[in-house]
Amino acid sequence: AETGQLQWAVSFNKGCYLGQEVVERMRSRGVVARKLCGLFVEGGVLPPKETALIGPDGKTAVGKITSVCRSIALDRVIALGYVKSSHAIEGTTLQLNWNEGTAAGTVTPLPFVSDAASLH
Repeated sequence: AETGQLQWAVSFNKGCYLGQEVVERMRSRGVVARKLCGLFVEGGVLPPKETALIGPDGKTAVGKITSVCRSIALDRVIALGYVKSSHAIEGTTLQLNWNEGTAAGTVTPLPFVSDAASLH
């Protein structure tokens, strides 16, 4: 549910299975605590995995980075992370904090690139 793939990943017509009640509750209410988000990372730095994501207030932890890389196609640093749903809104700027530094990250929709035409 956090990845936005619930409708493709689960059969709602299948009989009973472990966790069915929780999955159905998430689907019917359309609410999850956190979401998998894309982030554009500013400054060209590569923050480490597990980097904390801090909300716009500069204090509240709202998630963490799960992976990061320099995208050749987009010519910038991109990251994936889990972000509290209340902050997983496109265009929201979050602060990335880790031991060696900080950077700004902007929540962006996934996939980062939807087709080859968008690369030009």
